[in-house]
Amino acid sequence: MPYTPRGGHDARKSHPVIKYAALLLSMLSPVWHCVPDVPQGPLRARDSMVYMILIDALVDEENPHMVVEDSTAQFALRDDTFAQPVDDSFPPDLVAKLVERSRQPRLSATLPLRNRTLITRAKRAEIFREGPDGWTDFYSRYPTARGLLSLSPVVWSATGTTALVYFTWSCGGLCGAGALLLVEHTRGEWRITHGQTFWRS
Repeated sequence: MPYTPRGGHDARKSHPVIKYAALLLSMLSPVWHCVPDVPQGPLRARDSMVYMILIDALVDEENPHMVVEDSTAQFALRDDTFAQPVDDSFPPDLVAKLVERSRQPRLSATLPLRNRTLITRAKRAEIFREGPDGWTDFYSRYPTARGLLSLSPVVWSATGTTALVYFTWSCGGLCGAGALLLVEHTRGEWRITHGQTFWRS
């Protein structure tokens, strides 16, 4: 089912599984989530562009902003029996760089983010002290939020034309995912070209 970007019926609001499927379809769409060419300028500006593409894929007109955890997300490669291998579509050098760069949490306030509200761990613990029932409290405090987002730092290829980022997104007791996204410069635009989910609920 296609994602409805502005107005109309949004399948992601009807059922967590449908929400998640529609989310991935929208993120990988070559139509909706791309931006015009960005000059090879400061790294911070390019990081901001990657976050903009990611967040734009998650929000909608009714829920136009994200609540972002105040510490960055870590992407780690598990080595146990049930570990999911990283897809070959992701450049191994970028995966290794992301593992290293995200190892130590940093303050999300240092990330070049727009249209977001930061939430501290203490505030999150307060909201969700009763478990999943805390989502009612969450949306009463943040009525226009699309959910709770945690972002890794962005890592770049040597050419500056490919970026990798990891995120976790939660929107309810059984609604959320953690995924890698590859953002590439193709045909004069920046777009999400590949995604891999490592967990979902």
